[in-house]
Amino acid sequence: MKILHVSCGGLGNGGVQNIIMNICLNNKDIYFDIILFTSEKRYYDDEFKRLGGKIFRIPNYEGKNKYRKKIDFYIRFFRIFFGTYKIIKNEGSYDVIHCHNNLESGICNLVAYLTGIKIRISHSHTSNNRFQKRNIITYIYKRFLQRLVNCFSNVKIGCSKKAFLSLFGDKYLYKANSLIVHNAVDLSIFHRTQSNVKLNTEINIVHIGRYSDNKNQMFLIEVFSYLLKECPKSVLQLIGFGEEYKGKLLKRTNHLRIKSRVKFLPSDSNKIEILENADLFIFPSISEGFPIALLEAQAMEVPCLVSDSIPKEIDCGLCKFLPLSGKHELWVKEAISIINHNFPLQLNKEKLISFNINKYAEKIKKVYDGSKYKK
Repeated sequence: MKILHVSCGGLGNGGVQNIIMNICLNNKDIYFDIILFTSEKRYYDDEFKRLGGKIFRIPNYEGKNKYRKKIDFYIRFFRIFFGTYKIIKNEGSYDVIHCHNNLESGICNLVAYLTGIKIRISHSHTSNNRFQKRNIITYIYKRFLQRLVNCFSNVKIGCSKKAFLSLFGDKYLYKANSLIVHNAVDLSIFHRTQSNVKLNTEINIVHIGRYSDNKNQMFLIEVFSYLLKECPKSVLQLIGFGEEYKGKLLKRTNHLRIKSRVKFLPSDSNKIEILENADLFIFPSISEGFPIALLEAQAMEVPCLVSDSIPKEIDCGLCKFLPLSGKHELWVKEAISIINHNFPLQLNKEKLISFNINKYAEKIKKVYDGSKYKK
């Protein structure tokens, strides 16, 4: 079986890329290639090649000119269409195309339909699709892309109900070829054992995620500045990537005079070691599909303080949900309560096991094998 993955960017150390790699690593009897939309070599590139797959690139505009970015948003329809067409025609004989690139998956699946690929998957990993009418041209274009997604994707997957509805709409939720497949983690790696003992006396607050407006690290830094007044031995550790937004975060830590208590760690840091020394995991995203980092933190039995915009089905007993509209003091109050063990949080191990990566890989393989999805 030959599968063509389409990523949502490069193969950096992000949640979607983690899912793609886990699918490949847990289905070694299947041949995988992948299309990326950046010229940059990133975290998983070498590992993907070691698995035997080819990497194809259709780079988007990667400069900083905001006007070029706007233009690129519209003209890349043609770049993606003809680039994908060329790749499929040159490589040929793909059984499945598995697209992770949100609304633009409609472009790739249109090409897949025209070139005879039988199983065409659009996989929604986010609940952040906004069809706002402030810019009527952008609104019409996004609706057009959504129409392509729904028309030419004969398998529709959401990592949560919220993510599914965000990309496909409620019309398709209960169709035979529509699936909710929750994200998963490798529990053979992420688990707490008797040897996982906290190594220091500082209060470690941890966050993992790409530096961006949506991940809302600016709000987190504000909350942490309040928390420091109550718990001066606290340290905030951020693991992520995204240099432009990271610069804004650094500037804010300087302004608040908390730079020495905030650690910006690279995206390839040892998450297991960091999580096993964590007292609290904070995840204040504005919107999410089904965040893997939150599963990893719970697998390491770290209590989690998260925004109520995150799907509740991810809670394995260690999540306390709070509104982003609430004051910083509310988040600080709940953080202190959890740190002092005054809030009853208990891991539901049975539910956590349902999110193990081997079960996830089996579900995806059945989708690849499923003749009922062919048209």
